[in-house]
Amino acid sequence: MKQIISTGIDIGTSNTRVVVCEESAEGARVLGFGVAQTDGVRHGYVVNRDSVLISLKKAIRDAEKQSGIKIRQANISIGGVGLDAQYSIGNSIVSRADGVISKLDIEKAISDGEAGLDLKNKTMLHAYPTSFKIDGKEFPVRPEGISGLKLEVRTLFITCFAQHLDDLLGVVGDAGVKVLSFTATPIATHPFLLTDLQRNFGCALIDIGAETVSVSIFENNTLIS
Repeated sequence: MKQIISTGIDIGTSNTRVVVCEESAEGARVLGFGVAQTDGVRHGYVVNRDSVLISLKKAIRDAEKQSGIKIRQANISIGGVGLDAQYSIGNSIVSRADGVISKLDIEKAISDGEAGLDLKNKTMLHAYPTSFKIDGKEFPVRPEGISGLKLEVRTLFITCFAQHLDDLLGVVGDAGVKVLSFTATPIATHPFLLTDLQRNFGCALIDIGAETVSVSIFENNTLIS
């Protein structure tokens, strides 16, 4: 079986963490990790790129030494006080001749909602549909395969300051690592800290960091705030 290696990087205000994992059908196995004290970050923002780069390189070296793997690409988490959430409602007209709602119709409605956002100085990280209406009537689950004329989708958009994201991507790039994806920190942690039962019945996930606190709320297995 082909070995699938994944690397995650979290540049926090207090510590920078790098973890190397091997993925398989049974789950993920940690091969190595590195932790270094972060310098040059304030409230999650990069204020001194050179200092942050030194911290990141140290954590990378430690993770490479433990895992025996050269880190060339990674997924990074995005935190800090610049994270924000906005709701928006978008609409789309069902495109298929038979009136059956497709994934494309849902994506069009989400894009319509995104167009209504005020994204001045911000960039969109994630979009989570939270409720649907078909021809004005509430629908409890994703409506793919249901017949209708007009689809309305209420979506939760997770955003961050564009400059903050650019600074993090720049530091990781300066360390010689290609960024494959980026994820808001509360989104990255919930699969490991919450059960499906907790997310379905409703719960809050609270992350108390060195200088910032984040709260994310789940219900019906969906991020709602």
